[in-house]
Amino acid sequence: MEEQTKDTFEARQRHVRDRFLLIALRELGLRSSELVKASMGAFRRLSDPKSGRSYWIMHVTMETAKGGLERKIPVTRQVFEALVAYREAFGLQALPGPADTTPLLLSPRTHRNATTVRGVPLKTVSTRRDFGKWRAITSRHGLYYVVKQRLGAAATFLESIGDHDRKTQLEQASPHWLRHTFAKAALMQGEDMRSVAAWLGHRDIGTTMIYTEQEALDLIRQTEQVRPDVLAFEAQWSPPR
Repeated sequence: MEEQTKDTFEARQRHVRDRFLLIALRELGLRSSELVKASMGAFRRLSDPKSGRSYWIMHVTMETAKGGLERKIPVTRQVFEALVAYREAFGLQALPGPADTTPLLLSPRTHRNATTVRGVPLKTVSTRRDFGKWRAITSRHGLYYVVKQRLGAAATFLESIGDHDRKTQLEQASPHWLRHTFAKAALMQGEDMRSVAAWLGHRDIGTTMIYTEQEALDLIRQTEQVRPDVLAFEAQWSPPR
């Protein structure tokens, strides 16, 4: 994405929006539906009385969460920095407020029939941009298209430099793949299973175990402790010639 040309106003807006979107999917473990239904006001501050610090969280409301399972998840620094850059590119204040009802995923295109609060038609694109009359991505299909388009461009680049394995991986990737990647990475970094389940919005921790293949990993580690070197692993095996 960084290498692609961004020589127009719209291209620069798409770049910062898509960068935020991909980072949010990778680091927050959100479902596609939870992103397209959210507003900017979903990002808010939470003060910790113990440390005295205020942190940014994302509030996944009952209306936006699958199964109505409301949750509030911590926002990483990289996600928040990408959000700020994205908001500024669309003419919004850098920091969102809790009353901000602006859709979270905006389009660089504007509403053609937009008017001012007094009903005055905004006839030009530049005027509609000045008034922030942006369209929004409101469907999972729209989000899926954006993600697949960006990953497809990255796959083409990887093929051009001979990295065929990662090119194939990206061609198979999707928003759900990024959610899966988040879960596996969190567990590999030592996050507790229940914490990961809370991040993902799973009522049953068993769902998280299936989703992340943790059950198989637990069995592998237990077997290694009891019967070392019994299991087949890739480094010790090569196909017959």
